[in-house]
Formats: sequence, structure tokens, C-alpha cells
Amino acid sequence: NGRIGNTLLVNGKTSQKLRVKRGVPQRLRIVNVSNSRFMRLSIPGHRMWRVGGDGGLLTAPIEISPIEMVEDPDNPGSMMSDPDPEKGLLLTPGERADIIFTPTGHANKLALESHDIARGVHSAFYKPDGSIGLGDDESDGKLHPVKLMNFRLSGRKNRSSEYIPPSALRYITPVDTAGAAPLPVMFGHMPPTSSGDVTFFAAMKDGKPLPFNMVTADDAPVVAPNEIRIIEVNNMTGGDHNYHLHGFSFQHIETQYIDMDNPENNVTVPAAFQEVKDTILVPRRPGAMMRSRTVVRLAVKFDDTGREGQIAASGKTPGTTESGGWVFHCHILEHSDSGMMSFIQVVE
Repeated sequence: NGRIGNTLLVNGKTSQKLRVKRGVPQRLRIVNVSNSRFMRLSIPGHRMWRVGGDGGLLTAPIEISPIEMVEDPDNPGSMMSDPDPEKGLLLTPGERADIIFTPTGHANKLALESHDIARGVHSAFYKPDGSIGLGDDESDGKLHPVKLMNFRLSGRKNRSSEYIPPSALRYITPVDTAGAAPLPVMFGHMPPTSSGDVTFFAAMKDGKPLPFNMVTADDAPVVAPNEIRIIEVNNMTGGDHNYHLHGFSFQHIETQYIDMDNPENNVTVPAAFQEVKDTILVPRRPGAMMRSRTVVRLAVKFDDTGREGQIAASGKTPGTTESGGWVFHCHILEHSDSGMMSFIQVVE
């Protein structure tokens, strides 16, 4: 799962406070720099407008509804965060967002909260033979929300007007993928060893996993400067991951869910909006192991604009006069450290 930790910092502080005036819109540039924690952000009683992401402004603002507490259907009388994925702002490790909200109301304090969301967290258990297995964690998505920072409000308490951002923010030219070849990425992990260690991988060769320590230059894909490819990130695991590409940006095309046993799970969801990104959620498979997977398709141009002649990178190990290939990996850092990483070579 990666370690989510139990000490949360904002700008290096455990008790970050920001003084704001009622009715005055606040714009926050947020970067999730945690190792493994998925940040699902909400400000109680306030909607947020997401206006930017990894690569700057979006084409249009996105309204983000606050997350409320609801009763846990598996534990009556106990409360949990509303699991509706349309509520709150989800940032996986490495993702960025610009948000705008207008503080209103009579309270003197508001809090920016991080809520849990189910992401396929595993629990470990001993099998009858003494080896370690992985199962589903019943607490997945049910951790209590935590306060990341407080806003202290000042100004007239009857000032309640809310800022609404412009309906159009910028134009993003879609990457033309006509005739573009796919570039497959295979996210998965091996069964745990007897001691519980799990090896992850982001590539395969002849149907066999290739964790990063086994990847060679002969295994890594080769592209040309300014070539357009469709990266297809396959998630064969029961947990959510994310994909991060060094040096280049991409545009999300669609996410496909494939389940050989349950046809009702076979759906393709197109990208909801146009955005320039370098980190993206890769949802878990919808069904059984080895019988289902998800595929996130990303359009990428290996663009050298403004750095002409400088993006060539090949081989696994940098030399004295040349770079190694461009790395991609899961940004749950324990996963990349355990093998869920590979690289792309750009060759003139």
C-alpha cells in the first residue's frame, strides 16, 4: 500500500494557519508531495473551483462539492466520509491543482481537510502453510478525515458573496493521435514472499514481469524527437496506482475497464475535460486477478520545443556525456522503489 504516515505537514508545518477575509476569494496552488497518501481535499460548507493542474490552467473551471460525513453501511452508528468520487478534490502523490474558494459564514475558522477514499488497500495475513498472503482491507476508504490547515476569518460576517471564475480559462490544442502507435506500460506486482516482501513492475517481456532492476536498454521503448505515441498504462492489480512521466506532458484520452468474467464491467470512460498532465490516477482492475485490468490511454508528443537537440536520452545508466532514458514510474514512492518503474529512450 505504501506508508501513508501519521504526521501531515503543510509548507513544513504541522499547524499551518492562514488569515483570510470573508468574501475575498483565495487561490491555492496545492502539490501532493506525500509518499503514498491520496489527498481527497474538502473545505466543509464551501465549494471549490479547480482552475489548474499539473501543466497550468485548465480549459474551464471545475466545480468541486464539499465532502460530508455519512453513516458507514457496514457499521451502523459509525460515520465515514461520503465515498462519492465526484465530491472533493482527489490528488494522488505528485499531482498538482490550483483551486479557488471564497470563505463565507459566521464561523471564525475553516479547515482544509483530507478525506479517505477506497483505493484497493490490501491487508496481510498468514496462510495455513505459514506464508504471507494479501487480502482486502475492510477499513479501506474509512479512515477519519484529518485537518491539513486552518483558515482564520476576519471581516463582516454578513459578507457572503462568492467568486465565480470565468467559464473559459484557456485553449489546449488536442494532441493529434491519428496513426500514433501504442506504447504499453504494464503495472503489476508479484505474490508476496514468505517474509511478506512484494516486488512491483512496470514492464513485461515475453509475458514475464520486468521489475526495474531487470530492465535493460534492450527492453525499453525507443521513440524519436517530436514523435506522437499513445501510452497505454495497464493496471493488473487490485489497488489504485498512478503514472508519472519525467520530461514530457500528456493528455488523458480515456480509461478502459476490461473484465472477462463480468461483461457489465466492460466500459470505456472518455476523459472528462482537456488537461495537460504528467501524473494521473490509474484505477485498479474491476474483477478477478489475471481475468481483468484497466487501461489508461494517454496522448504524448515527445516535444523538443525550446530545447531543440537536448531531449535525446538512451540507455539505463547515464554516462559522462549523455543522459540515461526518461523515467516513468508509479508515484507511490515505495512502489517505484520496489520495481514499478522503467524508462523511455528518445533517439535522434
